[in-house]
Amino acid sequence: MELFIGIINASENITFTMTAQSEVWGANKWADDLMLTDMYSASEWTADYTRISTTSWKGWNFVLSQDYGGGYPVYGYGLYKFSKDENHYFYLDYRDERFGAYESFGYPYGHPADLWIKYNAGLDSFYYSSTRYDPWIPINNGDYLPIWEIKQMEDPTRDRFQPTTPFNLAITWFNNRPLLNWHCSEPRSAATYEV
Repeated sequence: MELFIGIINASENITFTMTAQSEVWGANKWADDLMLTDMYSASEWTADYTRISTTSWKGWNFVLSQDYGGGYPVYGYGLYKFSKDENHYFYLDYRDERFGAYESFGYPYGHPADLWIKYNAGLDSFYYSSTRYDPWIPINNGDYLPIWEIKQMEDPTRDRFQPTTPFNLAITWFNNRPLLNWHCSEPRSAATYEV
């Protein structure tokens, strides 16, 4: 697991969903360029209300996990809406090619990519921790959480992301030659096309 979800002060299991809000990239190996995919666009996990201890929580595997699913839902490089229902949600941004290969960070050692999400049913509120211990940081409804900031990394890099399909292609003439212009949505830093 890289993304764990647990619930407290609840009397029944709760299902949470992750739905892509951007393009999603994935690869089979760490060194591969990251290709656009629709395989990791939406998934859900039902958290067991009897699993109180953070050491017993389960959830999502990152697409480049060694386990590659193992019966658990997976997610890729993308911007996701994490929700309990339409009125309880926030956004997790994993659009950083370094994610999954961050240097070992914080305590406990060995969890550089892990993130724990806690839902307190009694208070009807979300929290997160990058160590599964205190402090638990409150998440407000609609919050945007970039993983590189949670993990105290620099700005994200996206050079290995396959550029999105170009749009608004326009052909004009310049010095008696055709000049092609187009737009792409993201990531702009990786927008290199071969004509």
